Amino acid sequence: MKNLLVAIIVSLSFSIQAQSTLDGLWDTGEANTKINVSEKNSLWSGVVKASDIKDDIGELILKDLKKDGDKWTGKIYAPKRKEWYDVEIIAQEDNLKLKVSAGIFSKSLVWKKS
Repeated sequence: MKNLLVAIIVSLSFSIQAQSTLDGLWDTGEANTKINVSEKNSLWSGVVKASDIKDDIGELILKDLKKDGDKWTGKIYAPKRKEWYDVEIIAQEDNLKLKVSAGIFSKSLVWKKS
């Protein structure tokens, strides 16, 4: 019984840790852009907090992100195209690996913890 309780506690701690890795400020690697990702009402979103492109600051860039196994799925905004695309995000320590999909095409991006 004691071993079962320990296993449950360890599993929960890994689950909580995995969810919290999405939270924070992320550097996109383009135009000194920093995205603040946070959770509200069980959905995650990201807003541009800093950028060399001043018009992008304050813009919603990630929305409707939901946990789906070991990844998050939702939408990402492409300001240059002014369109929303499907995105899958996998958090790995100090990196977010994003896979942006538009029909049969996809692009991979890596954001670093800022």
